[in-house]
Amino acid sequence: MARVVISECIITIGVVIASAIAASAFIANLTGLGAMITLRHSTDKETMLTRIEIVFATNTSSSSVKVWIKNIGIHSISGSLIEKSDLFFGPRGNFTRIPYDGPGPPMWEYIIANDDGDGDWEPGETIEITITVDYTLSPGDYYIKFVTYRGAYDDYSFSI
Repeated sequence: MARVVISECIITIGVVIASAIAASAFIANLTGLGAMITLRHSTDKETMLTRIEIVFATNTSSSSVKVWIKNIGIHSISGSLIEKSDLFFGPRGNFTRIPYDGPGPPMWEYIIANDDGDGDWEPGETIEITITVDYTLSPGDYYIKFVTYRGAYDDYSFSI
């Protein structure tokens, strides 16, 4: 009888220890999941609050195009982050990614057209992008897509 009681106590202690280990592992994973959800929510919020709109685009020479893009979101975008944006340009159906400020064409550069002097692209301000390509722009339809570092984007089509 004493052996049965001791055996049951040992088994009970083992079950309690195993349950505690399983519970701590579950709680640790749940905490990590909560942190990931919070981070994702924060990133989604930043993306939603960063909005842009391509206002106008036109060719200014046989190998360059000017594009005006307005920050219509509520977040400022620093100059170093504007440079991390992606710009796609080319004839409709045959566009390509254009690198920022390369050693030569193709490339794009920008100025903040109505900058208040701080170098940040603030809500309500417009950047003026100059795209220079290594070919002659022939008459036809062209496509532009500008994607910010956070994934906010706008696209625009125009004809030459």
